[in-house]
Amino acid sequence: MVKHLLAITLISLACSTGTLQAQQNDLRITYDANQGVSQLAGANKVYMYSGAVTSSPSASWEWIVGSTNQDDGIGLMTSTGNNVWTICIDPMSYYSSGIGGIIPAGTPILAIDMFFRNENGTATGYNFNGSYIILDMTTTPPSSNFSGVVASTCAVGEKEI
Repeated sequence: MVKHLLAITLISLACSTGTLQAQQNDLRITYDANQGVSQLAGANKVYMYSGAVTSSPSASWEWIVGSTNQDDGIGLMTSTGNNVWTICIDPMSYYSSGIGGIIPAGTPILAIDMFFRNENGTATGYNFNGSYIILDMTTTPPSSNFSGVVASTCAVGEKEI
């Protein structure tokens, strides 16, 4: 019994440590508009509309940032060419700036749910089955349920390339 409790505690600690480690780094999200169910190939501007998930990895859209149809700069991505777009965020700061308010200190972000849109929301981008994209923040590095979205580290404030 004690061995099982110790094993469960160590697994839980490893998962929490991985989640918190991933959130201590700035996060670059790269989106390939050539993949999935996308109307964004050739778009002049692409925005990420997203929400952080803190209650459970399978929950959705708790700390939302952005709008579904405004050209306001919130979530605006940088083109790297060939319909590939990137954005660099500090996850805790970014999702604490949304309509949900500040994420309480010590609360880990377990996932980020997202889809992509053009400047007025008339064209969108989703995963291959037309659903929103989930970025699992409990893995290091964070992993996506869609090959058209890749996460890596970056430095907020640096020019995107």
